Amino acid sequence: MKIFYTDTFTFPLPEKHSFPKDKYLLLRMRTSERLGDQPIDMQVPEPASDKAILRSHSEAYLRRLVKGDLAIYLDGADPLSVLCSIFVPSG
Repeated sequence: MKIFYTDTFTFPLPEKHSFPKDKYLLLRMRTSERLGDQPIDMQVPEPASDKAILRSHSEAYLRRLVKGDLAIYLDGADPLSVLCSIFVPSG
């Protein structure tokens, strides 16, 4: 079984977000412990290609992502949804 995780990346979440950043690491550790001796392959995903990002986002979003200017895009958006759309497991 392949399990992809991204708790090694930082992403600013609001102070009282319902799923604070530290929980991502704790979730990965707990999952690893619970699976015990089962054959699992835990990996950090490769960054998504432009083509993969464009499957679910506009070209304007991609331009802002490349320029590092997602602040305007994030206005009112759920940061976790945006983060999940940036890293797409390959294969």
